[in-house]
Amino acid sequence: HFRTVVLVLIVLSTLSCRAEGHRATARAPDVAAPSRFPDASIEEGPFPIAHVSDGDTIMIRKDGKVLTVRLIGVDAPEINGPYRHAEPFGNESRQYMAGLIEGQSVFLQGDRAQPPRDQYGRMLAYVYRSSDHKLINEEMIRSGFAAAYRRFNFDRHADFIKAEQEARTAHRGMWRSQ
Repeated sequence: HFRTVVLVLIVLSTLSCRAEGHRATARAPDVAAPSRFPDASIEEGPFPIAHVSDGDTIMIRKDGKVLTVRLIGVDAPEINGPYRHAEPFGNESRQYMAGLIEGQSVFLQGDRAQPPRDQYGRMLAYVYRSSDHKLINEEMIRSGFAAAYRRFNFDRHADFIKAEQEARTAHRGMWRSQ
């Protein structure tokens, strides 16, 4: 009985160490395919872009359906819609997003600190352009076409805050007049 308990503990410890090792690998910035990250909910992709709604929301095609994706950690200015009023720089933000991904495909990565969907049923994801694996969430913030979202916690929070500070300091995008 004692040997069985020890053996089970060794196996569990080994599995735990392997899982920790995978998490460390998943964080490496030079990982070629974000779809290989095992520490978060992943949609394999790549998924073709169906539509760019605004600077923080896109639509992808998956299995013959069009699904809405909200970019984790990104707070872009609003554009006119049935439930919202346009904010300054909203159209420019949408146009910049469209320039980054329209006509392309993307990989999606979930976040351990976020549920897979928000209260409106939108998928929550880090979005990577399939052609070069550029993290679109961070690019929108770094270019000044969105701010880092501060209301919720997420894994890349500190990186996105730093990217926003860089955009503000360099007067990029919506920070030009500041």
